[in-house]
Order: sequence, then structure tokens, then C-alpha cells
Amino acid sequence: MKTIDKQAVFAVFKTYITAEDDAYKQVMQARANAVKALHKLGVTTYEQAKPLAVEFAGQAKKCPLVEGRGKAQGTMVLNREHPNYENAKKFAQRICGAFNKPEPTSERKEIDVVAALLKRYESLTPAQKRAFKASI
Repeated sequence: MKTIDKQAVFAVFKTYITAEDDAYKQVMQARANAVKALHKLGVTTYEQAKPLAVEFAGQAKKCPLVEGRGKAQGTMVLNREHPNYENAKKFAQRICGAFNKPEPTSERKEIDVVAALLKRYESLTPAQKRAFKASI
């Protein structure tokens, strides 16, 4: 059985990782430069960039746009039925990835925690109530 030169293998791995790190740094620098240029053009938010990125991705990856349905109604979206859809979608995501996507806002109502706990306690069986009291 042939022995493997671990140091030589690690040297290859190091070359690969260094090249990958360098490529990542170049991508991140290009992304930062693109954001700066877009800011100068007035595109400063994710909401402004997304429709433009989708349109550009559709053109660049030859995936037609269609009228959106459901929550996307009133906007143009990539055609999910087209063979280039996944490629175009990923391309648009990379473009939009330079912008911080806003966090979804919560539509939750304020809940009275004590009232909620009392309600849950009242729904327990007598045995469950005894076990709960014993655990306190």
C-alpha cells in the first residue's frame, strides 16, 4: 500500500484555500464597489434594487419575466417554468445580496403573559396541576 505524503496534500489544500479566499475577497470588493456605484445612481435599498436585479437577471440569463401572482401581484417576476429560471434566480439573489434585506415586521399583538399563563394553567387536569405545584 502506498503511503500518502500528508505534507504534500496539505500544500495542495493550502493552494486551493488561498485561491478560494482570494476569489472571495475579490467578489466582496466587487460587491462593495457595485453598492457604492448604485448608491451614486440613487439605488440605496433592497426594495429599490430587487426589481431592477430581477429584470437584469432575466435579460442576462435569458429567462423571461411574467406578471407576479399572490404576494408578488403587480410586479414582474422570473418565469418559474423556464429552463433558465434557477440560474436567473440565483443571479438576482447574488445582485441583491449586496443590500441588507429588511427584517419582516411582526404583526403580533401585545400579549398579557400572566393572563396567558393562567389560561394555560386552568386548562390542566387536577393531576397535572399537582405535578406543576410540586415542581415549583
